[in-house]
Amino acid sequence: MRQRLQDDNRAIYLPAISQTFARTIHLGKLTTSLPFPATDLDFLKPGNPLFHYPYALYSAGQSSGSGTPLPDMVNARDRAETLVLGDSGGYQVSTTPGYFSPAVVLRNLRWMEAIADYSMVLDFPTGGIASGNMREHVERLDANAALTALNATNRLGLDYNACLEQTKLNNDDFLQHKAPGATRFLNVLQGRSERESSFWYEAVKHYPFEGWAFAGHHQNRFSLMLARLLDMRDDGLLQTAQWIHVLGTSTLPIGVLLSVVQRTVRKLYNPDIQFSFDTASAFLSGGRFQRLMTGYAIDPSRWSILYCAPSVYSAVQNRRNLGDFMSLVIRNKDRVTRKVVARTALSKALTLGDLREPGTNELSADGRNLLVHHNVEALIDAHDIAHDTYFDDPRIRDPKLTPKAVHVIAAFIETILAMPTAHAMAMIHQHQDELDQLRPDW
Repeated sequence: MRQRLQDDNRAIYLPAISQTFARTIHLGKLTTSLPFPATDLDFLKPGNPLFHYPYALYSAGQSSGSGTPLPDMVNARDRAETLVLGDSGGYQVSTTPGYFSPAVVLRNLRWMEAIADYSMVLDFPTGGIASGNMREHVERLDANAALTALNATNRLGLDYNACLEQTKLNNDDFLQHKAPGATRFLNVLQGRSERESSFWYEAVKHYPFEGWAFAGHHQNRFSLMLARLLDMRDDGLLQTAQWIHVLGTSTLPIGVLLSVVQRTVRKLYNPDIQFSFDTASAFLSGGRFQRLMTGYAIDPSRWSILYCAPSVYSAVQNRRNLGDFMSLVIRNKDRVTRKVVARTALSKALTLGDLREPGTNELSADGRNLLVHHNVEALIDAHDIAHDTYFDDPRIRDPKLTPKAVHVIAAFIETILAMPTAHAMAMIHQHQDELDQLRPDW
């Protein structure tokens, strides 16, 4: 597994698996007649005749009340042939009224130790501040005016300081109670601005964890990410980190740019480091929103995923092979330089009707799970195509099809990470707008 990551030398996409899908597939609870066993939809299974993908993210935010992992495709995986990153569920813990307790912190720790190769510490995200969810935590943590005193020194707000202080308390608990060797931990960095990000890093950098996770605005603001990578370099922490994960992003440009970051860091400072990124996009689009990934637009103006809603198409299409149906749909999409039909096992094996309730245009419960599986493979395929276009495959590599923003940010990444810190930070400040031009959904 480690050798494959080393040889590929690219940031890897981790599909954030939903527990409903993981349990349904593991138990084979599909009633639709399929040309393969339902358990073949377990893409973590080595030798899977449909497709095998050995990487995933799984969140403790979906765990049972006991903290014991339930039987599912993640819990049953071959750990020698797969790699799973555990999300601590910090967002759910911090934003659900009355949910937090030290017992919950310990429960989520034990869950990740049982399920994951790498795990995020249980941070309190700054993303919960705007909705007012930190109020109860501010009251609890400021009972002796400690937050008020801290805020008087940094002026970053009581909510921000509550997020940081509770994260540090959780980090302390993890260090005290973790089972040696059960999983390796990523130190999570939050922050909505350079001041918040920098202060957070300085406050948590002493924790002896095995890697880092960039959360919040770090996901698409390369000014923040590069500034913190420079801090890590100067502190000798980038050189020893095993893994760096970027939370909540899976756009094609950011996936390619994270590979640029990884290749630059490997070349200059740490030949063994691995970067990754995640979203639940395939599960949300296929399950909740019932949208089919039909293909990808590879265009100098924008790289994007193409979707359709199968329910808007009449029953006349039911007998059409899913791949042929997707070809028909994207043929009528906006003009772009290059459109690629999603290449998946299910697009070859199924018809549109296999996804639907008999006699209707609506997706069945089984159809939604099949749609999720297709979307997972399609999104992985999209990142392969984007990487081949920018980096790897001489048959299709075409710099002219790469958006200008990707070229610009990639050049800054390679230059800034090689510079002395003072000059690098000056360049970041001077070119912040260019570094931060990618939207999270772009």
